[in-house]
Amino acid sequence: MQAKGTATHHAPCCQIIDIGSRGSREHGKLKAKARGIDERFYSLDERSQRAILIHMIGYLKASKDLISSGRQARPNEISRIFSVMEDMINEAWKGGMI
Repeated sequence: MQAKGTATHHAPCCQIIDIGSRGSREHGKLKAKARGIDERFYSLDERSQRAILIHMIGYLKASKDLISSGRQARPNEISRIFSVMEDMINEAWKGGMI
């Protein structure tokens, strides 16, 4: 857990950035991208929303099981999860199959 007021935490494999506390141009781009993904997800029908969430829950459970079995998580585990979710939302929004 980060201490209040800390913007970044350095770990051996990655850098976690609290985008809520940054005022840079990069922060604006990240917020705009997240807002766009949120809007696309919100605009999907209930079936598509549920399918995406069920898939993501399964993905997260598989990651949890990997760690619980004593294996180390992949270095880019969180970014992969968000990338998969973003890809699924974009595909569904374009009318693709889920």
